[in-house]
Amino acid sequence: MSKFTESEVAVTTTKLRSPIPTANAPKPGRKPSKIVRAITNPSFGKLFEYKEPDPNTKRIEDSRVAAFFGAPNIDLSKGTTNVNAAITLNSPPLRTPSLGPEEPLFNPELVSVEVESKLPEGYRLRPLERSDYHKGFLMVQSCLSSVGHVSEEKWDERIEFLYNHKGTYYVVCMVDGNGTVVSNGTLMVERKFVHGMSSVGHIQDIAVAKNQSGKNLGLRMLTALDYLARDVGCYKTVVTSTEANEAFHAQAGFRRRGLEMSHHHFRD
Repeated sequence: MSKFTESEVAVTTTKLRSPIPTANAPKPGRKPSKIVRAITNPSFGKLFEYKEPDPNTKRIEDSRVAAFFGAPNIDLSKGTTNVNAAITLNSPPLRTPSLGPEEPLFNPELVSVEVESKLPEGYRLRPLERSDYHKGFLMVQSCLSSVGHVSEEKWDERIEFLYNHKGTYYVVCMVDGNGTVVSNGTLMVERKFVHGMSSVGHIQDIAVAKNQSGKNLGLRMLTALDYLARDVGCYKTVVTSTEANEAFHAQAGFRRRGLEMSHHHFRD
């Protein structure tokens, strides 16, 4: 039997105690992954430690932060409790399709050709256009009631509102041979739950220019709006009348039904 020196016995014992390499063990000389190095790094836990804010650090103004989130009117320094609601209320409206200057408010094919054929020569019916601001639309409306000063900016805002509620507002204009608005009126479609989720048409604000009297333009406009209500699916059309105008509305087939009452919240 051979004899080993003490140094040889020590080397043999060290080799026996070494771990057996496994398939998942990293190869000699290969660096651990970044995740392993990050977790085993002694400073890793410091990432989650709370730190007091440095008073010398430059602070972004609350108004700039609020403006970034679309709510420039929020004052964060006063402790807003419902920032989400405030942002929703103060956020600018989403960008919506815009109506071109000569683009009709709704499909012109909905305007009655039958009624148009009864107009004076050169007159025609068409949907409202943005450019009607310069063609006498508001002047005609002032023959009906007080209009007040309407800037072109406010006019454009109202046009966009009507345009983005298609199927609800139908404003019809009657123009002469020069393209000047001589009469206008509005059909508003109310969607109901009764009668099988049907719709009712409400005719409002029929006006005729003062220099166009005696041409039956008001009656033509009333009839055109009534036909329009029928063609867009309304099961009936309602118009507000007075005893003095009852005979006028009766010419278009309207009959008295009940009693309508109103409560004016603001003086005209």
